[in-house]
Amino acid sequence: MKKCSFILIPLLLLFCISSCTKNRFAIDIKDNFENVKFARFDKDLLQIDSFNIENQKAELQEVYGEFFDDYASRVMLLGNVQDVDFNDYLLGLLADSMFLEINKEVDVVFENMTAIEEEVAVAFAYARHYFPEVEIPRLATHVSGFNQSFILSKNNILSVSLDNYLGSDYAPYSQIAYEYMLSGMTKDNVAPDLVFAFLSTSFDVTPKDIDKRGHAW
Repeated sequence: MKKCSFILIPLLLLFCISSCTKNRFAIDIKDNFENVKFARFDKDLLQIDSFNIENQKAELQEVYGEFFDDYASRVMLLGNVQDVDFNDYLLGLLADSMFLEINKEVDVVFENMTAIEEEVAVAFAYARHYFPEVEIPRLATHVSGFNQSFILSKNNILSVSLDNYLGSDYAPYSQIAYEYMLSGMTKDNVAPDLVFAFLSTSFDVTPKDIDKRGHAW
């Protein structure tokens, strides 16, 4: 794991959070700027049906590779995608009324992710400028059932669990989160939390530092 001064990481976070406003740390990022786009794994997963599950599962594995395996086995605990019973478990998840309801809310809140993508693109441009040796991940979204906020797969896909950011007044949160955490469970926190997750996997950031963000991942 690469090492970095703990001063530089907060500074980069400051650049990211204040990227849309004037600040004395601003730099010219045009040479390092690249548009980013979230792959909507959450939507793609819902397209699977019982009549064509093998082909659709193969398509997801083609697009998402090891991320699909990580999501299925580590986050949703469905087992290995090659297991005999995996298809039954997957179809059971996709028929679960609570899972479908959460996905509906995600569709409403995150119908448009352009602003988040622009904010993350600026943050990644700063990262390329200050840390050119760091590999920038592909981005995706998933629904975890209020589980892990972020997944970084072996094939370098960093995915955010959008159901952890549905708004501080989202009713189910009162049953699963402490009150002090609610202010961080909003759409506005997706970009800064994602950047923090990216930095945490690239540099030496301790679990104690991660806990301060209010999310386990």
